[in-house]
Amino acid sequence: MRLVHDVGDGVVELNYMWLPTFIGMNKAVKDKIQEKIGAMFVREVLDDSSLAKMHEAVIQALVNEFPGIPGLEEYLRAIEHVREG
Repeated sequence: MRLVHDVGDGVVELNYMWLPTFIGMNKAVKDKIQEKIGAMFVREVLDDSSLAKMHEAVIQALVNEFPGIPGLEEYLRAIEHVREG
């Protein structure tokens, strides 16, 4: 699973339900991350490779946003191992 998902028609959303609650419920942080990632990937063709790059960018943005939380990066990377059923 990734921290971004393609919802169709060229739209990608932050997969906030898989984020820690203090991030996923924080609209200001979600909006900031979505805006930052959106600006980085304007006109990007949506495929597996670009979604993987976006996922990585979200992880880096969140780790940079919350540098004092030990284990945050490892938690976010662990989500990669969750498979949809």
